[in-house]
Amino acid sequence: MSWLIHFRQRLSIRHGGKPFQGRDEAALRGPMAVLLTRRSFGRRFLRSDAIFNDPSRLTLSEQEATARARFARNDLMIRTTRFGMDDWHPRHARQRRKVEMSGNYIEECFVNDWRRYFSHLSRTEIELTREAAEVLPAGAQTHFYLTDGDDAAYGTLASDGIVRKRRGGMVTSPGFMIYTRELWNDGPAGLSIFGMSGSVTYGFCHLIEHRFPAELAFEDSEFVYCELSADRLLIPGNEPPDAAFTRNWTVTIHRRDCDAVVYGPEPPLALQHWSPTGLRAV
Repeated sequence: MSWLIHFRQRLSIRHGGKPFQGRDEAALRGPMAVLLTRRSFGRRFLRSDAIFNDPSRLTLSEQEATARARFARNDLMIRTTRFGMDDWHPRHARQRRKVEMSGNYIEECFVNDWRRYFSHLSRTEIELTREAAEVLPAGAQTHFYLTDGDDAAYGTLASDGIVRKRRGGMVTSPGFMIYTRELWNDGPAGLSIFGMSGSVTYGFCHLIEHRFPAELAFEDSEFVYCELSADRLLIPGNEPPDAAFTRNWTVTIHRRDCDAVVYGPEPPLALQHWSPTGLRAV
């Protein structure tokens, strides 16, 4: 029997370890719904659990022994929050939103794998490695600056050190899916799905469930680069009440050895009028 484990982040390790807001729980539900209702990665998950990415008083060797005893190669560990791998770099001192690192063994296994694809990953800056860039068209940009707002849009780095949105055109933000066949030798697989802000991740995971669940299929370790774009604000406010804002998103998915796949906006909802003979579109 295979376990599906959510490797969760707490809001602040230093300030009481309160759980993230409900938006982050909602982000997890999309991929979990796909994974738990069909056979995925050659296995069917009949049970699920969650563990927190917390610091440990055990040595890394002791943590490794505990992890190896608890998790097997048929298990899958899912991560729906970006790691703050480079959030604490000196050049990001003015960055408002940082994800704290715990330094525990499981986090280290994820991060070591992510380093195959990111030479730099912070809230406002991404630099892809050569291996990650192979999924993009030849000559595509591989070093990005992102705004520190809720939509984490592509932007330009100004002379004052602040990243500002590009004027005109589409508002675009990146999203990522990373599948790791083994987080450690004979250990569980790892699946990471995240955008560059909590709200973008929420919208991205919602669309995985409702618009392109077939993309959540992997045969081997893989890095997937996605571009989430709209002709207006990606996120209409700091706390969207639901995922309706994703209806106007276009999602372009870049995978290894494949042409880019584009999932366009959903058509407008038809208004319904009630009459004694039943509902009809108007």
